[in-house]
Amino acid sequence: MRFLFVDLCAQFVPFFSHLAQKLREQGAEVWFAGVEDARAHLLLKKRREPILFSRNLRLHHTSPLSKEKLEESIFEHWDVNRTGVEDDYFRGHLVQHAQRASGTLDFLLEKYKIDAVVVWNGLTGTGRLAVELARCRKLSVWFFENGFFPWTLQCDSRGVNFQNSLTTLPEKFFDSVEIDSERFQQFTQNLRRGHMPAFSHHADLPEKSMKDLPLNILKLRRAQFLEWLPHWRHHWKLRKSLNAVPAPRAAGEAQSPIDEPYIFVPLQVNKDTQIRSYSPFIPDMHSFVEVVHKAWRSLSRDKLRLVVKEHPAETSHVDYESLKQRFGDIIWVEAGPTQEWLAGAEVVVTINSGAGVEALAHGRPVVTLGKAFYNKEGIVFHCDEPSQLNSKLEAALKHPHNSEYIRKFIYFLRFQYLIEGSWRAWSRETVEIAARRLLKIDKSPSELGSH
Repeated sequence: MRFLFVDLCAQFVPFFSHLAQKLREQGAEVWFAGVEDARAHLLLKKRREPILFSRNLRLHHTSPLSKEKLEESIFEHWDVNRTGVEDDYFRGHLVQHAQRASGTLDFLLEKYKIDAVVVWNGLTGTGRLAVELARCRKLSVWFFENGFFPWTLQCDSRGVNFQNSLTTLPEKFFDSVEIDSERFQQFTQNLRRGHMPAFSHHADLPEKSMKDLPLNILKLRRAQFLEWLPHWRHHWKLRKSLNAVPAPRAAGEAQSPIDEPYIFVPLQVNKDTQIRSYSPFIPDMHSFVEVVHKAWRSLSRDKLRLVVKEHPAETSHVDYESLKQRFGDIIWVEAGPTQEWLAGAEVVVTINSGAGVEALAHGRPVVTLGKAFYNKEGIVFHCDEPSQLNSKLEAALKHPHNSEYIRKFIYFLRFQYLIEGSWRAWSRETVEIAARRLLKIDKSPSELGSH
């Protein structure tokens, strides 16, 4: 088989370079394409990986994708980096770039007779373009993403998160899952302790740390990224003039779970694709807290506290001070053992985060407000709209779902769907399992429920 790895950031290069080598050992051919991260470009060159597509490929091929598809591919750049005004100059540049990139990628898919495209996430950017082009040509597509438990990976032929193959499995499928009780108990204990498996490979150990790769002008020129600078400079000046960057906050002290009964609400990253793409009713975490607080105040149970924990990736730069002053009856947690908070909660409320899955592993009832792959009858209490949250919370508190059925779902998810390891640290087995899945030696997750 012939694989094309597309649109990888520098941090993913060490793992995917090892995966490429394993595939080659099995007789496959692998190329890397769409490298627009200068550090990724340099790391791949350092490892002598074949790079088919960078800014120095001055090919001009007509993109087969529609304008709508091109607009979708720039969504992340435009939405996350937007200035608050319609910056047509920058938007036009991104669309032109998407048009050129998709034309070149389509040419490469044809020239090298690619059989399968491999992307990380695949929802935006060049990865999104590659997915659309591969589907037009009826090629295989493999999506990688962080797993739903620490130190795990998703590797799916349909998509990630809400688009993954688990959403197509019928509820009755999990009835047939057989649980190794001792293995499951060890897993939940390690999850609560935050135990990290002993991995033989680390992204910053076998490979030279990315921080040790100085990006001087000559190297940048070699990577053909100088032409980006004027456009980013224009956009950055406009953005700085309109949106002041909030001052970083000092990290809060770790807080342990309280002795009183509580509902736990772990916040998500405001601009994550989980919120932008799969949260139809709640646009950000401020709105999320307002909705949950209103439902909590309407509950019939007294002495049930509401605990909101900030996402660790946003505690330094997202300010919730206005919410803290407005809702003084909420217990706010900036730092601390999330697993212990999850394990001790009466109910966990989330939009669609991985924390919801971890809460299920701890045997806690979960209520969801967005599109989640685990929105299955008998597993979570899902709200079709925010107005249902109060009744779903009452139901979760009074009549939790069958715990054995949930255990089967979690066991299948952890030991048959996810791959142990991550791009940060992995073992030889991590790479071997991923390679076998890509080569279709092992059944893909989407095939596991086909009979």
